[in-house]
Amino acid sequence: MGCGSLPRTKVIVSDDAMAASILWIPDTSAPALSTTFLKELLRGAQVCQGIDQGQLEKLVGAAPQRPCRLVVARGTAAVAGRQAVYHWDLHTQQPGTLNSAGAMDFRERALIQNVQEGEVLAIIEEACEEAWGTDVFGRPVPPPPTDPAPTSSWFPAEGMRTRVLPDGRHAVVATQAGILVREADRLSVGPGISLPGDVDYETGNIGAQGSVHVHGTVRQGFQLTCHGDLLVEGTVEAARVFVARDMTVRGGLIGMTNEGKIRVGGDLSARFAQNARVRCQGSIVVEAHDTGSHLECRGTLGSLQQAAKLRGGEYVARKGLIAEELGSRAGVATRVRVGVDPDLERKLDRLQGAVTRTRQHGRKVNRQLRTHAPRKSLAGSGPSLTSTQPARRLVKQQRERWRSRQAVVRQKRRAEAHLFEQESVEVQVLGMVHPGVVIEIGGFRRPIREQCRGAVFFLDKKTGQLIRRDP
Repeated sequence: MGCGSLPRTKVIVSDDAMAASILWIPDTSAPALSTTFLKELLRGAQVCQGIDQGQLEKLVGAAPQRPCRLVVARGTAAVAGRQAVYHWDLHTQQPGTLNSAGAMDFRERALIQNVQEGEVLAIIEEACEEAWGTDVFGRPVPPPPTDPAPTSSWFPAEGMRTRVLPDGRHAVVATQAGILVREADRLSVGPGISLPGDVDYETGNIGAQGSVHVHGTVRQGFQLTCHGDLLVEGTVEAARVFVARDMTVRGGLIGMTNEGKIRVGGDLSARFAQNARVRCQGSIVVEAHDTGSHLECRGTLGSLQQAAKLRGGEYVARKGLIAEELGSRAGVATRVRVGVDPDLERKLDRLQGAVTRTRQHGRKVNRQLRTHAPRKSLAGSGPSLTSTQPARRLVKQQRERWRSRQAVVRQKRRAEAHLFEQESVEVQVLGMVHPGVVIEIGGFRRPIREQCRGAVFFLDKKTGQLIRRDP
């Protein structure tokens, strides 16, 4: 719609009546424009809302020599009401992940989303109320229909708070480190997660910042890592399990010769074990029996209330061991070692290897020095062994290796001083001890050659012998 007064000017209003512009057509015969005239022109076209004085002055001051069109009035747009919308940064579970060889590893599915304290989880598009608008004629404009709440939207719950980001946006951030848990229409950051079934190809490998409760079984070949406690209702089948705190297995631990290992930062308890490979920083309790496992802990292995039958494996416990039975009637080899720190033992092995390598390198450097030295120097006259540049370089390497070796030797001595438990430790067997069992306490060994029942073995530090007494 439009209206005109002079042949060189015309008011044009948009179809939705939300904008009005003036079409300028140069005409030398017409009088000069003024803002007063343009306002009268707009009033004649019934445009009375949202007139921009600056645009009118711009048109008057420019007086362009070519036809032009300039928007001089705008209405106020109506606003539709909406609820707050959360744009979450959620990880989606993958069918698998490409490994370093370029093959698809279907065990890596990213089921669990771990979060850190202060991590931004969602950007909030804030809610707003509906508002009526006004067109350039001053008529009210109704708001569009209110947007319904997204049916797939998640809402924040525990472990989160709202924070204003430096760019002014509102965001949802985690108030603690943990696991992002999805329940109904709520998202929360919790200290743990519950898995309703097995750890298998449906879940993939599990890596959790908090605790994990597995209602099924951890299947062979999968990996489970948690920084809290682990509770498994079923069994652990030749899997790689790493737990920062305590681990409880309602079923058993089933390993294989070269597959599966368990590392626990706290205590471990299981119904039974078979061919398992376990290292535990706390104590281990096997309720029923163990066959062919390697169990080591820095606490005690077994208890008076839950003593197991141990046979065919190696059992290392720094604070002592309590068992229902050791070995079997068939004389299967069973080794028990207590009073020794298994972690320090491995460290000593590494340090001894470093000392050996340093010695070998020293011998090699000595041979090279003899090669570079003149024959006269070896007889005690002539230039010294270090008179040549290669020889000086070799001597410098020799000195650096010697200093490195001395540092390793000092570490080795400190480790040896704490390798064996200073307090008295015992191996207590409530039932039978069979031939084929070897008991070692504080580095002293005693093979069992005759069957005996109900025995306590301890170390007499004065004589260096393992003594047996009745419980």
